[in-house]
Amino acid sequence: MKKRLIQIFGFLISSLGWLFVLCTMAMDYWRSSQLGGQGGSNIIKVAWYWSNLWRDCYTDSTAVTNCRDYPVLWNVS
Repeated sequence: MKKRLIQIFGFLISSLGWLFVLCTMAMDYWRSSQLGGQGGSNIIKVAWYWSNLWRDCYTDSTAVTNCRDYPVLWNVS
């Protein structure tokens, strides 16, 4: 009985781990950075860059988003 409980617990933990992997792969914001908005300028212009496994994206201060998809996964640098 004890062995079976350990096996069930191990199966549940591994299933939860795979669920986290799938959720992480679906997320857009793996790496994000903010540029601008610094200094003494009266006009604050901020740009956001983010990337994940499938694409790189850029959002400028007017909230326009431009994305570039990677053609194949092994070309990611």
